[in-house]
Amino acid sequence: MVEPLFRRLTWEEVNGRVREGRVILLPVGAIEQHGPHLPVDTDNVAVARVCTEAASRAPDLLLCLPTVHYGFNEQGLDFPGTISVTEDHFIGYCYDVCASVARMGFKKILVVNGHGGNVPFLEIVVRLITARTGSVAALVNWWDLAADAIARLRESPHPGAIDHAGEVETSVYLACDPGMVKRDRLTREVPSVRGRWFWGGASGFGAVRMMNVASRITTGGTFGDPTHSSAEKGGQMLQAAVENLIDLAREFRDLPIQPRVSHLLP
Repeated sequence: MVEPLFRRLTWEEVNGRVREGRVILLPVGAIEQHGPHLPVDTDNVAVARVCTEAASRAPDLLLCLPTVHYGFNEQGLDFPGTISVTEDHFIGYCYDVCASVARMGFKKILVVNGHGGNVPFLEIVVRLITARTGSVAALVNWWDLAADAIARLRESPHPGAIDHAGEVETSVYLACDPGMVKRDRLTREVPSVRGRWFWGGASGFGAVRMMNVASRITTGGTFGDPTHSSAEKGGQMLQAAVENLIDLAREFRDLPIQPRVSHLLP
């Protein structure tokens, strides 16, 4: 079988993957509190599972880098267990990882995000890689890849019930490592004031960009209703994300990189 994980290759094998035109996957997560029932590695577990499984199923298309475990988490620092990397360091670190594989010759780099707080900074990273190197980089959130499955499977009636540590993330963790979920600590906590304009939820972000400080809107660290979660749902959500990631990567691989043309006066 073709090795799908970058960390297991020799440098000569890396050159071979460059020649074969692999799409690079970079999973990026976070270490942060996820209520009283989920471990602080929830974001890493989800995004790593999606990326490694996609690469294992399509090793002739994808090559998966090791996960970036820490992210931007200033909004969650009032809760123990949350680790935050300042924005300039986070951008610089992720940029350097992507720039390194671009320098090796990989032309397509797909950053797969597992934590909402990372989004604006990873958008900067992929834009800079595309502007400053000969490669093209793109960003996708794993939950956006599973949006249709989430909409079909969710039982929580309120939009907030599928947000942070709610039905979706708890279901996914149950599918990945059920013994780590404290089922006796599942607590429904949906923020009461989340109006039309400021609502995002697990399936994406609203029209208005704002991320409030977590301790202002939750007492236990949960933004949602994990009581509706199940391993079966989580497995279906993960499979949808994996299948759509492979489909996205195929389209991304075939996206032509046209030469740049300068229209500046000599």
